[in-house]
Amino acid sequence: MRATSFAEAQAVFSSVRTAPVQEFHSAADFAELLGCATVERSGVGAGPDDVPALLRHTAELMFHRFIDPDVSAYRSWRESLGYRLADAETMRRDGVPVHYELFIGRPYPGDAEFDAVHDQMWTRSLDNRGRSHRVRAFATEPKGVAVNFGRVTTRSPLSWPAAAGVLPGEVWHGASGGGHRDWWVPPGGRAADHLRRHGSLNVASVAVIAEFERGDRYPVRLLYFQDPRTRRWWLEALQLLNAPYERFPMLEF
Repeated sequence: MRATSFAEAQAVFSSVRTAPVQEFHSAADFAELLGCATVERSGVGAGPDDVPALLRHTAELMFHRFIDPDVSAYRSWRESLGYRLADAETMRRDGVPVHYELFIGRPYPGDAEFDAVHDQMWTRSLDNRGRSHRVRAFATEPKGVAVNFGRVTTRSPLSWPAAAGVLPGEVWHGASGGGHRDWWVPPGGRAADHLRRHGSLNVASVAVIAEFERGDRYPVRLLYFQDPRTRRWWLEALQLLNAPYERFPMLEF
């Protein structure tokens, strides 16, 4: 199918009913909104608790990252679920020192200050390039919220499900988008670590159309994998779909 252009997608996204972020006073408020999602299981044996768990995790992430962003509350939320902050060496390989100097405006202070580096970059990244990541509204109808399940294996490790629902996948995804930098590691490691141990994983995509302060709209998409032993879902990635690359600098999450 032909990828939908940015202009075409904006016209479609503008028709989606939204609510301003000021209406959500807690993550529970936002989770209730996400209950309108269209859900496509695609043959994966998702249990009755899986969709509520994914929507709850998504609501908490969106609330702490976009609606009421406070780095201390975000840290506490991540740690309460069992995530740990990645080590400094890993994040240095991911370009943190270069981006610290670019966005914070002074040299990387060294690994001894790594916790403070996380907090500064996390806080600053919402406002880079003219408050680029500041969200003012989220979709409130099935057309703007999609949950999709899939399965990856060691033979097809990239077969994550596309976002699709009332709106087709080519509208959600378009021609380009971008992933952002995750500083937190689930118990047992990331999806690739679990995949090496277990051979296959249930995975899921949760996508929500957001309206940004500039007035344009793009899907915010979270990717999850399920630990086969505990059946718990863990965050693997945050992406912005159908968005021009130059529109959004790196978001730290």
